[in-house]
Amino acid sequence: MKKKLLVISIFFLIIGFVSVVNKSSASTAEGTLGTGLQTGLEGVTKAAPTVSPVAGAYTSTQTVTLTASGATKICYTTDGTTTPVCATPTTCTAGTALASGGTVSVAVATTIKSAGCYADASTGPVATSLYTFSCATPTVTNGTVSAYSTCAITCNSGYTLSGSTCNANSSGGGGGGGGGTSASSCTGVTYSAWTACVNGRQTRTVATQTPSGCSLTSVQQIAVSQTCQVASSTDPIIDQDNNQEAPPSSGSSDQNTPSLASKELTAKIMFDEKVLTGEIDQKLTTRLSGRILLQTESFGQAWYVDPVSQERFYLADGPNAYQALRKFGLGIKNSDIIKIPVGLESRFTMLDTDKDGLPDKLEEAIGTDLNKADTDNDGNNDGTEIRNGYNPNGTGILTFSTSLADRLKGRIILQTESRGEAWYVNPVDGKRYYLANGEAAYQIMRYLSLGISNDNIRKITVGTW
Repeated sequence: MKKKLLVISIFFLIIGFVSVVNKSSASTAEGTLGTGLQTGLEGVTKAAPTVSPVAGAYTSTQTVTLTASGATKICYTTDGTTTPVCATPTTCTAGTALASGGTVSVAVATTIKSAGCYADASTGPVATSLYTFSCATPTVTNGTVSAYSTCAITCNSGYTLSGSTCNANSSGGGGGGGGGTSASSCTGVTYSAWTACVNGRQTRTVATQTPSGCSLTSVQQIAVSQTCQVASSTDPIIDQDNNQEAPPSSGSSDQNTPSLASKELTAKIMFDEKVLTGEIDQKLTTRLSGRILLQTESFGQAWYVDPVSQERFYLADGPNAYQALRKFGLGIKNSDIIKIPVGLESRFTMLDTDKDGLPDKLEEAIGTDLNKADTDNDGNNDGTEIRNGYNPNGTGILTFSTSLADRLKGRIILQTESRGEAWYVNPVDGKRYYLANGEAAYQIMRYLSLGISNDNIRKITVGTW
């Protein structure tokens, strides 16, 4: 009996020892895999894809090659924000699948994010590559222009532009040796549909020209590119069809100073609204952060929803709004503010001396000549260049930062390196609108606001000045 007990004890000791060894081995194996993310299960090194040509500024369309050693596929995105994610070794949850060594054509400012997909369906490190473009003086070779599609093309002497081709002018015949003839300017142009909005810009091409073989005017050339913003979804409970007038602009001779009456009215209305405010809807508040709201059931009373405090503040009239909104100002450098496109609203009614589509006050802020429609003498008026993302003070296309505009949507920004100019970054289009004075603030309240019912606005906390 003792021998049997001894044998059983030894047996269980052996089983326990093997279990400890196995657990130790498993722990060691797990530790190795846990720290070997760059190597993976098959021992394949996972590195960010190599990109050729390298990211940078170019003057012509680039064919970008993406290569990831050991990857079964590459997933890539071009919207500048979405990170590529592999679903399987050959497909993508986010992004477009491409064979390693495949190419992507880039003709406008684009951020390519790419990552390799591996046999274990994992996603490798991400490579981010930004390509920008600037217009260079086009050269003519056998009648064609070497410039990327969104550049305004000016043909060399002796050539006439047709579409994106500079054709040599035909020579006059006869004994008199008449001079060459050039094509007339186009009287009519139709364009293709706009491409998708990528990094704040979209393009289109010339579809037809009238008469045939005519030369595009500079305005027709520049119209192939414009700034844009990806539309966001809206909450169905919000009244998008806003026909309610904003509070009237103050009759005060000083457009920037609120009257005593408006200050007293502000205090009373904010007190009353605090009493009427019910249960707070944080989801609704976040969705309307940075918006200017008009109470369609309460005489168009205007409110600003501060993105920082997530509270709403009453805007009695233009001068009151001008002073109130500046209190929420966030300082910004000139080098950063130019990365946010300038917004223009055709319904704004403000003085425009040179009739270029830019109010005089706005021209003062951006440095264009308010007495000259075409500040840089390039054949395009300043308003046309701003609308299409071109530099009205010089050559080339302006470079915008979608990520910066997105971060500042709904904010009031102040130029700390200038004269403290104030701008409202509209959450809808990501563009900045100049708060020059009380009248400008009133125009913004009237045309960039969103109508809302009393029931819904009273789900947002009322702030205290």
